[in-house]
Amino acid sequence: EDLGVIHARAAGGVPVYLFKTQLLLDALEAGQPDDVFVVSDVDIQFFGDVLLHVCQGIKERDVCFQREFHEIGVNIGFMAIRRTQASLAFWRRVMEQVRSGT
Repeated sequence: EDLGVIHARAAGGVPVYLFKTQLLLDALEAGQPDDVFVVSDVDIQFFGDVLLHVCQGIKERDVCFQREFHEIGVNIGFMAIRRTQASLAFWRRVMEQVRSGT
C-alpha cells in the first residue's frame, strides 16, 4: 500500500503518522485492560537486555517513552503503552490532532 510518504518530512510526514497511530489504536482497542504493548521502529538496535528497563519504566504508568535528547523531547520510535482508558483517550486525541493538522 502506498501511504503517500512525504520524503522531505521526518518519518514520512502526516501519511505515516496517521498509519502508525491507527495501527497503535487498533492494537490497543483489541487488547485486554492493562495489557502492555511495546512499539518499536524497525531500525532500533539493542546492545543488551532491555526488558527489565521497559518493565521498570511502565510500572504503575500508562505510557513510557524513550527520551529523544537529554534536554528535550520524546522519541515515539520506542515506547511501552499500557491499555488503559487514559492511554486510549490520549492516542485518540493524537489521531484527531494529526488528522486536523493542529
